[in-house]
Amino acid sequence: MDVINAALEAALAPGSGEPPAPTPVVVSVAPATLTIAHRQTEAVLCECRVRFLSFMGVGRDVRAFAFIMASAPGTFRCHMVWCEPNAAGLSEALQAACVVSGTPGPSVRRGVQTLLGTLKPRRGGAQTP
Repeated sequence: MDVINAALEAALAPGSGEPPAPTPVVVSVAPATLTIAHRQTEAVLCECRVRFLSFMGVGRDVRAFAFIMASAPGTFRCHMVWCEPNAAGLSEALQAACVVSGTPGPSVRRGVQTLLGTLKPRRGGAQTP
């Protein structure tokens, strides 16, 4: 998660130059494939087989979701998606796709566990009525 968070912070930092205008996208998760398509033109911007997913996670801001995919032997690409209201649904859908494919990697499981831990409400001890 540290690598993903560092990359997200660097990309979103105000001092990192003029950030590119966000591209409105639709993210589709199927049992074997994650597809990111342009919202207006429906052009496929990224397609990743779930089995090539190396890591996924939610940033410190729960609206930021990123994943790393293997694009060639020894080559990896990181993609970031800004989700409204948060990235929980996307993360859960992608985790389910990983489970269906039968090969969720330990880093994927850790990323999802981290997400679920950050979204759980914290309780401060027993409360009496």
